[in-house]
Amino acid sequence: MKTGFLTILSVATIGLLAGCGSGSGDGVTVQSTPDIIASGQFIDSAVAGLRYNCSSGTSGVTDSEGRFSCLKGDTVRFNINGYEIGSALMADIITPRTLHPNDDVMAINIAQLLQTLDSDRDTLTVLSVPILA
Repeated sequence: MKTGFLTILSVATIGLLAGCGSGSGDGVTVQSTPDIIASGQFIDSAVAGLRYNCSSGTSGVTDSEGRFSCLKGDTVRFNINGYEIGSALMADIITPRTLHPNDDVMAINIAQLLQTLDSDRDTLTVLSVPILA
């Protein structure tokens, strides 16, 4: 009698475990992890008014402290009136150097451009001005 009970218990246990596979079979619910929104800051001093686009589709303009929001893991592209000044993986702090880590001249040029477009000489506030091609 004990042997019969153990056999039935073993078969039932194997049947239950077989239904717990990692496949997408019937009755198995896979929960995805929620997207985590991260806040970053673009600085060469705080840069306000800089447009950004995240690879997840979020876009906007940096606030008075240079802050922007994207999903963790996004690539964020920064532009001035549609002219892209660079892109980088989402991070807490992004600078012209982050956008161009292997090109000192380009990083300096971006910093100088931002300072030239600064409207208040305090927080770097990028004005919307046409850029000639």
